[in-house]
Amino acid sequence: MSIARDKQAYAVITCLLFLNVVLDVGAGFSIRGYWPDRILFYLWLIGTVYIIVTYYKERFVKIYTWVLVALTLLSTLPMMIPFLTIVSVGFAQDTRFRKVLPDNYRVQMGGKSPIGNRIFEVMKGLGPLERLEGAANMNLLERDLGTAKLEDIQSVKVLQMWRDSSRIELQFPDTTVQFLFNRK
Repeated sequence: MSIARDKQAYAVITCLLFLNVVLDVGAGFSIRGYWPDRILFYLWLIGTVYIIVTYYKERFVKIYTWVLVALTLLSTLPMMIPFLTIVSVGFAQDTRFRKVLPDNYRVQMGGKSPIGNRIFEVMKGLGPLERLEGAANMNLLERDLGTAKLEDIQSVKVLQMWRDSSRIELQFPDTTVQFLFNRK
């Protein structure tokens, strides 16, 4: 590849990753499925190393490298929380359980922070994207589940949806549980 094509490809991957993060955090939309986000992150990480190693003599690449190093070091200052979060999410350490259900739904249990509570999320597939239908603190959800186990979940049904929350029905082999989920 030529220099221009390398940089263009890297710029596209960087923009896609940035757009994915902004849409996920801002609107609850993400690329559909579990692995596409990870693959995009890995492509960006490999591309970053490639661009830095190959074109380090260029002024912009030197500045970009030191900005990335500075941001990484600065993220370790507040108890390394942002850095550990990026590492755990980027390397798939944030999800402990996930299951694909009928009607384009997917559920997963994980945590967005290495020191935070576990979160149970319900995602709805919308073509190539998926939308967060609801997220709940696992400690509160487990209290309401009783003897039902999340691994046995058969289906979900969104009963009501508001701006900040949604009421979702979780169907298990022997019981049905309704729970109020957050949407952000």
